[in-house]
Amino acid sequence: MSVTFVQAKPSNTEDLRKLTFVWLPAAIAEFGGCRGRKGRYLIDCYVAPKLNSSVARFLLIRKLPKSTQVVGELPFSARIIDRVEQGMSGLLSDASKVWSALSNPSTALELLKKDIPEEYVEPHQQRNILRFPFMDPSVKVRERILHVNLGILKDILKGLCLDKPVPPTAWQPVHVLVGLNVRDNQAYLFLGKSKVVSRALSVFIFKTNLRNELLSLANIPK
Repeated sequence: MSVTFVQAKPSNTEDLRKLTFVWLPAAIAEFGGCRGRKGRYLIDCYVAPKLNSSVARFLLIRKLPKSTQVVGELPFSARIIDRVEQGMSGLLSDASKVWSALSNPSTALELLKKDIPEEYVEPHQQRNILRFPFMDPSVKVRERILHVNLGILKDILKGLCLDKPVPPTAWQPVHVLVGLNVRDNQAYLFLGKSKVVSRALSVFIFKTNLRNELLSLANIPK
């Protein structure tokens, strides 16, 4: 299978100096069978299978700008990370697992606690009241955020008809350029001339062993 790339043109001198670049495996999917939904979506094909995290698959989905181009020649010199999986079977399997868990709130929360490697600093009670004026101060911030993520996951799966599940009507394996800022623990996607910070990707890389693995593959000291 030939390797294709989402067109990317990093040009900012500071980015070229501060970021470590890698090409991560992904796919571009279309969901025209879902009530005629239009647009193309970038699907993670690296983080989710490497971490065995079904949740990561959907928190990393991103709708692509219409101007996004796919090219057959390497547009920017960086390490190309080997593909972990080839087809859409991983997406459908993860959709089935997550949707099944979402039917039981306690099971779903446990899945999120296991799959989301984030740490939360609980604010003092007074600050908690100020930030969440209609919430009992005893409610933990982590639990609150996890409940929000449950709603996000439901919206994503239902919005793309993956709760049915209806398979994508198009699936194109690609590699997408990611820039890693090791000092700030930030991950950026480069789509054409745009640089987009991805909080979800930052968490799943820098809060797990993927950080060291990717830096080793890029031949950068940890």
